[in-house]
Amino acid sequence: MSKNREAKEVHCRPAFVWIAIWLVACAVAGGTEAMAKPVIRSMELRPADPGRYDTVELLLDLEARYANPYDPDDVDVQAAFCAPSGRVLRVIGFYYIDHLRSRDLGGAAVRTRQPPTWRVRFTPDEVGTWSYRLHVRDATGEAVTEEATFTVGPSARRGFLRRSPDGLSLIYEDGTPFFGIGQNLAWWKDRPDDYDIWLPALSASGASLVRIWMASWSFGLEWNDTGLGNYDRRQDRAYQLDYVMKLAEDLGINVMLVLNNHGQLSARVNPQWHENPYNRANGGMLSRPAEFFTHAEARELFKRRLRYIVARWGHHANLLAWELWNEVDLTDDYDPEVVAAWHREMGDYLREIDPYGHLVTTSFSSPQREDAIWALPQMDLTNSHFYNVADMVEAVMANDQRKLERFAKPTLTAEYGTDWRGPARADREGVNVHNAVWAGLFSGGSATGMSWWWDSYIHPNDLYYHYKGLAGFVPLDRWLPAVPEKVTVDTDVPGDLIVSPTLGWGATPERPYWIVNPSGTSGPQAVASYLYGRRYNTDKRSEPSRFDVTLTRDGSFGVEVLVAARSGAELEIRVNGEVARWAVYPPQADDRPVNEVVRVPLVAGTYRIEVENTGADWIQIGGYVLENAVPRVRGYGLRSDRGYLLWLQDRHHTWKRVVEGYQALLMEGVKVSLAGAPAGAYRVRVWDPWTARVVHEGRPTAVDGTLRLAVPPFRRDVAIAVELE
Repeated sequence: MSKNREAKEVHCRPAFVWIAIWLVACAVAGGTEAMAKPVIRSMELRPADPGRYDTVELLLDLEARYANPYDPDDVDVQAAFCAPSGRVLRVIGFYYIDHLRSRDLGGAAVRTRQPPTWRVRFTPDEVGTWSYRLHVRDATGEAVTEEATFTVGPSARRGFLRRSPDGLSLIYEDGTPFFGIGQNLAWWKDRPDDYDIWLPALSASGASLVRIWMASWSFGLEWNDTGLGNYDRRQDRAYQLDYVMKLAEDLGINVMLVLNNHGQLSARVNPQWHENPYNRANGGMLSRPAEFFTHAEARELFKRRLRYIVARWGHHANLLAWELWNEVDLTDDYDPEVVAAWHREMGDYLREIDPYGHLVTTSFSSPQREDAIWALPQMDLTNSHFYNVADMVEAVMANDQRKLERFAKPTLTAEYGTDWRGPARADREGVNVHNAVWAGLFSGGSATGMSWWWDSYIHPNDLYYHYKGLAGFVPLDRWLPAVPEKVTVDTDVPGDLIVSPTLGWGATPERPYWIVNPSGTSGPQAVASYLYGRRYNTDKRSEPSRFDVTLTRDGSFGVEVLVAARSGAELEIRVNGEVARWAVYPPQADDRPVNEVVRVPLVAGTYRIEVENTGADWIQIGGYVLENAVPRVRGYGLRSDRGYLLWLQDRHHTWKRVVEGYQALLMEGVKVSLAGAPAGAYRVRVWDPWTARVVHEGRPTAVDGTLRLAVPPFRRDVAIAVELE
């Protein structure tokens, strides 16, 4: 149970004292006008006999005086629900304009002739008899209903999602572990009923998580067609979000709801500042985007919007988290300290008004800009975004593991994609999706990597089957929680180690030192995309990248150079202290697309390799490649009370290599060892993640504390469930 909810655990009768205090204050302050208080004509509870975690809705017919129904200073509607245990939850009501979805218009929301009403939505979390009262306040006074009751029966619902007792993963309120399988569905593509296709397709494939934006062009409540603080003209969007949230809930899909996108406060990156109603040019109060985080009126207006969002959608048990921003570091003039203070304030406000204690998060485009905010206690869940990474497996592993170690909070890769310019479309099989999905399980994160390009890539190529491969492997809610387990893979097939960049422009990496040998690799999780020179951007320059390498076969070391700065650059590769390659990119009129691998051949042996830009300006790299340095098959494992889950993968089977023509080899003779396995017999199921079927079963026995498995031949990858009998 969250601290927010614990704070509300008071006895019912004393809790209703606040109603009496309001009434007395109204009578004293209002004098004769106190008689003109609001009138609550009727109040209907639907359904009358809910189950635990079912939503109940109060439909209200009331008379009150207000200029703006979305301004709580004008009119405030709240209900106090008293649980059988004596806890009281205060729930905000909201103004509602009725719509219906037109099938003839592609699911567009059309306003009905019904007059606007007020509603309160509430999700009871206890079985038994609940009581409640409604309170309405406007400028003329206050009104409170008599106490009413309803009875909640048992249900199979698992409740709201919380952090686990160790703080590192997610569980439902009934204690069931949660691992999300899914992707982004940020907005509809052509028409709102796109969600009627996408969500069922995801559900049928075993997906359980999506990420949706309240963007100005989709579900956003406030934009230049509404003005500030009044959402009448966006009630059709609110109705659409009602529909999508309910459809997702019915299909067993959880939602990360993104409340703002960076373009709203940017004139440079996906710019929308010129349209923003907070912009002084459009009648707002801000002269530049960054003032949104500091201006008192802007902050209060955003709190008003938060209040309405919580009132209307906070009741959903399938709401995984409020995500305050998408990639907030891309807003203009980003100041980490200022933005951290804003997140602290809004996180506290959400804890104050959200009776369900939903998790709170945000997101960034660069991991170098996020630490100050992830460290805030108001942030419950961390996440990563990355693009144009050749090896999705290593990127997901690195990002998730770094955040778990640094912040000790649940984490996931909430947005990723291949090169944003479009090569994902050449990866028709969805290798990038497949690898990020499976890496998410074995990274220690709380969900699969969540792919972008849902409308132009996932759906047109019908790639939902990648979720089915993981969802059908084992019942994860029975195998989790689990901890990472070292897997020793024995294979004669050599492979290349690819180190993919994860940091954007201006990011300074951790110490860029790697140790590479056939038995394992260690190195930093954050890898620079830019190598800075000796004249310009020297404040961003880091130590040379260093690799201590042991090769048992002849191979090579290479640096993939993508672009060189117009001011010129020089790539120097040193082997055991001597310059082995020196690639010069002279100054020219524009930044130079290079797209070459600068390579140094190596014979079997031990080396120290250093990489440095000794020129004037930057080089953008696509990564480092060590040929024949590691086994071709890499293995990842999880250990739980039931046994072990393993994933073995051909490290060459990445989306980038497949697009370039790589054909997966048949991996034969692969063996796996698990040291420290409890003695006894095991049941082994070998699973093909691509076809979602069992391809082999066996019953090996652990000997001398080690379980040894002979893996049947496979291509691409294979998953193995090892259960102690």
